[in-house]
Amino acid sequence: MNRLLTALTAVALIFAAQSCKTAKNTSFYDARLATQMLRLPSDTTIYFAHYHKRYAQFQTEPAITPENIVFLGNSLTENAGDWGKRLGWSNTINRGIIGDEVNGIFDRLHQILPGHPKEIFLLCGVNDISHHLTSEEIASRMERVIDRIQAESPETKLYLESCIPINESFGRYKNVIGKTDQVPELNNLYRQIAKRKGVPFINIFPLFVEPGTNTLRADLTHDGLHLTQEGYDIWVKALHEYLKR
Repeated sequence: MNRLLTALTAVALIFAAQSCKTAKNTSFYDARLATQMLRLPSDTTIYFAHYHKRYAQFQTEPAITPENIVFLGNSLTENAGDWGKRLGWSNTINRGIIGDEVNGIFDRLHQILPGHPKEIFLLCGVNDISHHLTSEEIASRMERVIDRIQAESPETKLYLESCIPINESFGRYKNVIGKTDQVPELNNLYRQIAKRKGVPFINIFPLFVEPGTNTLRADLTHDGLHLTQEGYDIWVKALHEYLKR
């Protein structure tokens, strides 16, 4: 399987240096990325080249251990870089993949859960919104992820984080036009799931909105979706305050 993934990654790098999902799996994460797709044999989910590249990279990294704190998510997580440096924590692992969605996370939990990490900070859902899934569909997928984490690594402390707002006015990502109010709708469903499952819910959404709106502050983003360094500073401060560390 590892050889297959390595070969697929090599093909992806030749034909599509970084690409996105299409149809319901279409990623909007970066306009610079190409559109060449890959499909794993006997798998109905289409993955883009960057997913395979990161997946293969994770395979070469030291195995996750019970001392590790895993940050699991999409571009917001990956683009943060070294979470340990940002937070002043040791043993952090960045398992974000640009463009990933909830099902993509589910499909790579086997790289994480056998190590029974100390904690997982999970944030995902905006890419799913861009794929025109309903909030109920996304929440159902997230519940499946949570169920698997709790079943396969019950020792792990899981934190579910809210999605951050978006700002449509930048006009860069057409698939999120008209979706501003879906983000807090999805967050509300996440909150309900977290309560049922006994999972702490960290609601960072309000920290990023323009007052009186559901819109991401323009000064905290460069494209309407991704955060500036000031945005990450706000996120990090919120984690410190929530966890009292």
